[in-house]
Amino acid sequence: MIAELNIKLFGDVQIVDVYANKRGMVFGESTILRDFGPSLKGKNILDIGVGAGRTTAFLLECAPQRYVGVDFAPNMVEKCRQRFPGNDFRSADARSLTDFSEGEFDFVMFSWSGIDCVNHEDRLKILAEVRRVLAPGGLFAFSSANARSISGPPWSLAAIQDLYLSWSPRGIARASRDFLEGVRNYVLHRKDQEFHEDYVINLDAAHSFRLLRYNIAPDKQAIQLKAAGFTHVRALDKKGAYRDLTDVSLRETPIYYLCEKAA
Repeated sequence: MIAELNIKLFGDVQIVDVYANKRGMVFGESTILRDFGPSLKGKNILDIGVGAGRTTAFLLECAPQRYVGVDFAPNMVEKCRQRFPGNDFRSADARSLTDFSEGEFDFVMFSWSGIDCVNHEDRLKILAEVRRVLAPGGLFAFSSANARSISGPPWSLAAIQDLYLSWSPRGIARASRDFLEGVRNYVLHRKDQEFHEDYVINLDAAHSFRLLRYNIAPDKQAIQLKAAGFTHVRALDKKGAYRDLTDVSLRETPIYYLCEKAA
């Protein structure tokens, strides 16, 4: 259910336009490119969940031998082709990267918490596919929601504070509309939420609670990655600082992770 709901959301042409207007690096990406960008010159890069191409420009600046951007929403892929003609963009599902062979890429990025848009079993399939297409020692960078800080329902204080509110009749009307839309979406899909010891799938406040998102704490994520065949797992907070995965004070979300394909 989670993947079906989310692909419908990200296939919406209005959502595509929202993401097409996003520019620049976010969270720990500047640190990742600072530390590893120079080593990507002449290498092969796979950009999963490329969306409308926000990550394309700064990954191309690394001067890779080959850059491929993929997304499971065809409307997103088409927007990338319009914005960056001459580059390789494809509709593809991260759970089954059948276009690519074993060890084909040196660096794989999955930004904007795209890996969180599927259920637990499918997340493990994605990790297996990423490991398969990575060369030995290849680097995987991705962001993921932190289960130490999950979204509450639309009527929670945090969700209400996130509403864009200006004290004008139009601003109050907009906030009221967004609140009621969030309540409607939450009531409609709250039965699809899952709460487990190691992870949570909840309705995220983003997009008026239309998004089901997988959340996992950093220490649990490290265990999951090591079980999937990755090593040298590191975490970066939203300011781009490397953090101890076991530090319980690391509650912000999302978290960026870096890991390598184990030999």
